[in-house]
Amino acid sequence: LSCQPSISHVDVTDAEKMVILASDGLWDVISADAAVGAAQAAAAAGAASDPAEHLVDSALAAHDAAGSVDNVTVVVAFF
Repeated sequence: LSCQPSISHVDVTDAEKMVILASDGLWDVISADAAVGAAQAAAAAGAASDPAEHLVDSALAAHDAAGSVDNVTVVVAFF
């Protein structure tokens, strides 16, 4: 456990369609590729499915299945 954040600088180009900012509660149980796919699918489903909420629900279900507990915070920003 560290109080030092993990920070990366990335130049955003036309190739990037979104950014997912999330706590380790998401990344401990869902890979980056899976998170991107789930966020894209939720966004394609329309207003009835919020991508960030979908990722939080998926992570909490994965933690529950593993018998673990963690906080999960997710923000998805589309460009």
